[in-house]
Amino acid sequence: MSEADGSAPVEAPLAPEDVADRSFPTAFRGFDPVEVRAFLGRVADELRRLHEHASVAPPPVEVVAPTSEAEDVVAAARAEAEELVREARDRVATLGSAATAETTRVLEEARAEAARIRATATDNLKGQQEEAQSTAVRKIAEAEREAAAMRVKAREEAEAIIEAARERG
Repeated sequence: MSEADGSAPVEAPLAPEDVADRSFPTAFRGFDPVEVRAFLGRVADELRRLHEHASVAPPPVEVVAPTSEAEDVVAAARAEAEELVREARDRVATLGSAATAETTRVLEEARAEAARIRATATDNLKGQQEEAQSTAVRKIAEAEREAAAMRVKAREEAEAIIEAARERG
């Protein structure tokens, strides 16, 4: 099947180097990069072993005369080789799926942690803003009281000066 007939494109087989050299973006509170590298190295070794096992050709069989028994042996060997290749590909697909699922889980955890931190920071900022606003309101009220007291005192002093000037006059 191909893309022309509407089916999905066939992906190239996963090579051990693809796994060993794979890198991922770092995230807050992510996995230990050393452990991830070690695991990817193990996966790459397993892939390499499976590729080598699948690529080892059986020794050539000398066929003297085609017989039904020889054909049966060849067919059985071919079926066994195909089964080994299929198992290797299934194992690679399983490992790839597991790595993808783990990557997705780690990414989701990092996003959730970032959202939690952002929400906490926003709450803290709101609290600080409210406290600052409350302090500003108190300071303004205190300044207005002091200004009113100064106006009263200035008025009293002005009236006293005026009264003193009248008495002198």
